[in-house]
Amino acid sequence: MPFSDWREPARRLAASYGPPTPEQVALATHAGVDLPDDTPHDVAAALLLDALAETLTLHGPLPPTPGQLAYLHDLGHEWRLAPWRATRRVSSALIGVLVSRGRVDALELLRPAHGDLVGVARPPRHDDDADIPFLVDPAQRPLPSSLVVSSVSESGRVNFRGGSGLAAWPEHVTMLARASDVWDTTPRTWQPSLFEPGA
Repeated sequence: MPFSDWREPARRLAASYGPPTPEQVALATHAGVDLPDDTPHDVAAALLLDALAETLTLHGPLPPTPGQLAYLHDLGHEWRLAPWRATRRVSSALIGVLVSRGRVDALELLRPAHGDLVGVARPPRHDDDADIPFLVDPAQRPLPSSLVVSSVSESGRVNFRGGSGLAAWPEHVTMLARASDVWDTTPRTWQPSLFEPGA
């Protein structure tokens, strides 16, 4: 769902990495799973799935993939400092949490809104990752020097005018000019110009 500015997407993203739910805490207590109070609820879900995998007839905990470990390192996470066991499920959930936190930080810094003029910077790393492209452009157009914000998606993605799904993640967007600073949005009644015939 698109929004006219950054506030609601940032609020929803922040809610996505909130603390464990009461139901998760109760289930963890029943299953004997240690769940610190500051565990993000997506990570709590992964920990519970790992602990209850056999009961739920799911595959057991697997080690993180090399790609997960590399990405977590790039996001600034060190497993040796984490209170949870490193598994594939937990790593996937933790990546989602860290990316969401980064998106919220980027949205709060950028504060994009409909009509803002922005630039998009190609990131130094992960620009060839098909799962997390820095610029979403199905039409594969050359990267323009400036773009106009049309909306902000619930995921935090900044969408641009021009159609064809052109968008970028907020951490790759720079503000050039705010619509609120550039455009006079005061409602006016149209009046004929003195230079128009018949005025």
